Amino acid sequence: NTINFAKEIEILTNKTKTTMGIEEFVINRAERIGEIRGEKRGEKRGEKRGEKIGEKRAEQIQGFNFVKALLKETDFNDEKIAMLASVKLEFVDEVRKKL
Repeated sequence: NTINFAKEIEILTNKTKTTMGIEEFVINRAERIGEIRGEKRGEKRGEKRGEKIGEKRAEQIQGFNFVKALLKETDFNDEKIAMLASVKLEFVDEVRKKL
């Protein structure tokens, strides 16, 4: 009865049920596995890139805070501060302008 019912549904909906062959199954599975692996690689690359950007930003903030502290707490000239902080003189000027 179940088989007859399924056949009647196929006729009424004008859809025939086709079973996936082994080749289609293997190809489909390989594609899904490839997509999953690609997504994982993309996520890892994105995480690494994000970490690098975060580290760079942290270094910039740390350099800014160090230069700011030297400007406020010492009598060193800008050239000396740039040398001590290992930054460009222009960076010291920018920090001084923000004080």
